Amino acid sequence: IICICETWLDQHITNSELFIKGYKIVRLDRETRGGGLIFFINSNITYIVENHLMLPNLELLYVSFERKMSKPLQIISLYRPPNSTFKLFLDAFDNFLCNIDFISNPVLILGDFNINVNNAESNQMKQFLKVINSFGLKIHNTNDTRIAKNSSSRIDLLISNEKAEKFINKPE
Repeated sequence: IICICETWLDQHITNSELFIKGYKIVRLDRETRGGGLIFFINSNITYIVENHLMLPNLELLYVSFERKMSKPLQIISLYRPPNSTFKLFLDAFDNFLCNIDFISNPVLILGDFNINVNNAESNQMKQFLKVINSFGLKIHNTNDTRIAKNSSSRIDLLISNEKAEKFINKPE
């Protein structure tokens, strides 16, 4: 399973142009410049597209993957545009999370949140952590994901509940 955020794809780019042998494509394109999400899913994996949202403050693609004799693995790919209103994003994200079964199912949430979680004093970061902590979620990546000449930040995140931690390879 490959997830890509901020694809910048639109209806003019067909799935055949993105084809990877042995993979199916699930995508959510924006009608304007930027954003967009895509999953490349191995053809042998059974999946269901559970939900998708395309809001001004949140783009989200939620796919459930069947596993033999186990609860399905839920993967949510997310993009928050950098110029979006934080409060509207957080409200939409919180409302979305209220509909996920974190008790029974392993859940991975990954994407470009455009919230620098390295900035411990940031009010936005504190509010964001309050929401994810309220659902028993944990941020796994610890290294910066956006590195510029004079700054760096951790805005691309891998988040999960405890049941999904076994699906995360941690570097040693």
